[in-house]
Amino acid sequence: MRRWRLWVVSPANLLVAAPRGRVRVGAVRGGTRAPPVAVERGSGTVLTVGALLAIVVVLGGVLVVAGTVRDVHRARAAADLSALSAVASVARGGEADCAAGASVAQANAALLTDCAPQADGSVVVSVVVERNWPVGWIGLPPVASARARAGVVDGAPPGRQRAPP
Repeated sequence: MRRWRLWVVSPANLLVAAPRGRVRVGAVRGGTRAPPVAVERGSGTVLTVGALLAIVVVLGGVLVVAGTVRDVHRARAAADLSALSAVASVARGGEADCAAGASVAQANAALLTDCAPQADGSVVVSVVVERNWPVGWIGLPPVASARARAGVVDGAPPGRQRAPP
């Protein structure tokens, strides 16, 4: 029975030299075979693709949130400006002008859905802004809505005296 000498070339590969210069892979001293070494070729590619996919999903979520915030701010701005426009005629002694509020909402790419003059001279308006989502994004709301109230202030704020004319 021949004894094999074990030469370790790298941690993953075991090479054994035979007495006549032959090389055997996977053999150990005494002629018994070593367990097969697991070679993980291509695992770095799979991990890289997985990491890139995770980054793309996270960036997609960030873009959805950013689009939602943008649309909500557009709706709030349109509601505020529409309410101010509708109550402007009240400050001059007239009645609330909901048509002016609707035109300001339309100029801000919004739709005035409600305009209600209040007993105290203020006006409450509601607007909606369409959201532009790609086809197939199920579960996302089709519109962003906002409500605003504007009115005329009589006198000084509470706790302050009015300056003499």
